[in-house]
Amino acid sequence: MHVFEIDLHYHAGQERRENKSLRDYIDFAHMTGRKILGITDHDTRYGTRLREGPQHYPQSIEGMMQYRQDLDELRSDFPSMQIFFAPELSSVFEYKTMDDRIIDISDYFICEPASNHEEMELYTELMISELERTKAIANHTGKPTYMAHPFRYRLLNRISEGRTLPEGYMGACSMTDEEVMELIGLDIVAFADHAVSLGVAIEINGGTHYRLRSFNAPYYLDALRHAFKILHRRGVSLVPASDLHGFAPGQSGLSVPKETFEMLGITARDIGFLNQIGAKVE
Repeated sequence: MHVFEIDLHYHAGQERRENKSLRDYIDFAHMTGRKILGITDHDTRYGTRLREGPQHYPQSIEGMMQYRQDLDELRSDFPSMQIFFAPELSSVFEYKTMDDRIIDISDYFICEPASNHEEMELYTELMISELERTKAIANHTGKPTYMAHPFRYRLLNRISEGRTLPEGYMGACSMTDEEVMELIGLDIVAFADHAVSLGVAIEINGGTHYRLRSFNAPYYLDALRHAFKILHRRGVSLVPASDLHGFAPGQSGLSVPKETFEMLGITARDIGFLNQIGAKVE
């Protein structure tokens, strides 16, 4: 099995396109080679923040349960795929009062980190607390839990601030740990070491890669990959994910960032989180 065949962050419920069914989304996943699939949606789409417009499911826990039921009814039509259900929890989700029904229907959870401090010291403290929250959710629910896209918001903010390429930039090989940590505004070594101490896995997210590519500035994508180099070097367990929300065959649809895994020398068998959720790597 290849890394690109594993996608543990794939939105296909409330957030799917209006004219697409859950079957359409799983068909697309199957057609594009995904063999281990983590179906998700943001918790905020099921009652935390009510939204206007067409809804595929009621904005309630019952809606999330219907989503899971629809998924279960389709499993037998995709016997070659291992499909899991994994809600994505926002940074403000009150996990201590989580309804037991959400826990019961979930195979694992994805935690979205907060991002609201500019100073490196404060932001590092925030991200370490987000790691501890991710671990607390795993302990509270008894379900495996990992952190999603840890560097996305900081890098996008840097671009939106109008930061330009450093003068004389010589490419990815010229980057240093210190340069990348200053750019992101995070002590990535401390963050990595805390993740290892807690046993919290971190996601390499295709959506983040796509966003950075769209700015046509390789410097930022190089910085993102270097940040993951630091995590990998420090022993952090890394998770492959596309973060797909919509697709049009032959036109659009986020992919698993396999090139980054290849750069790090990580194969499908190296992804420890799969053991936690009971996925089989052939």
